Amino acid sequence: MTAELSALAGWTLPQAETFLTDCILRYRGESKISDDPVLYGQFDELMRGVGEVETGEVTYYWDEYEPEYELNGNSAGQNLIICVMNGFNLLIAGFIATRDLTQFALPGAPPDILSWLAANSAWVQVVLGWIPLIFSILFFVIPVVRWFQIRTLQQRRHEQNVRKRLFKAIFDRRGQPQTVDDVTTAVNRSSGEEALAPSGVEVALKQLALDMPGDMDVSETAQLQFAFPRLTAELAAVGRLRQSRRDDDALGTIMIESDNR
Repeated sequence: MTAELSALAGWTLPQAETFLTDCILRYRGESKISDDPVLYGQFDELMRGVGEVETGEVTYYWDEYEPEYELNGNSAGQNLIICVMNGFNLLIAGFIATRDLTQFALPGAPPDILSWLAANSAWVQVVLGWIPLIFSILFFVIPVVRWFQIRTLQQRRHEQNVRKRLFKAIFDRRGQPQTVDDVTTAVNRSSGEEALAPSGVEVALKQLALDMPGDMDVSETAQLQFAFPRLTAELAAVGRLRQSRRDDDALGTIMIESDNR
């Protein structure tokens, strides 16, 4: 049923419908409509074929919180040490890459060393100067670029986690009407996450009302409330359908005889 798929994957009801239709086609299921009427899929052939299935714990969409993104996994002290070491390498490499090395030969150095430096200064500057310099610059540039990317990902993560908290509040009430204050109280209750303001909850609920879809109305106390009647109908039908369902296993196990009879 689309409501259950939405609770598991966080999909909107239209997205869950598309997935359910695909499963019906792939696994030879049947699409049926209950008396409510509610569309659901029935997979008798699949259930007969798999036999006993080991059941596991069901993890809903709102229980799969996304963790914080990390820049590199190091502590602040480790990052400081790395920055100091790489900064030193950058300065030395920059010095070698931009100077005439023969000027820094030790006093009294043999002429052959001076002549070797004069003849190979370009090669020495590339190997000991430009290559380490470029590496050291990239060592600083890549984390900076990644930091900007992480800011975008963190914003997206925050929006997804807020959406998951709203999903839980909506499914806990089975899609029945709730005011913005009701939902705000529910999402902030017993939560280790940041407390959400009613204004932010209202914006997110309006988006969910468009996506799921749901209804916006004004309550008797002149408060804006949100309801998801289709979700309510489907969740109410789930229990009744499962109680009344009997697996169509009258055919038993299909056998193939070797003599083609």
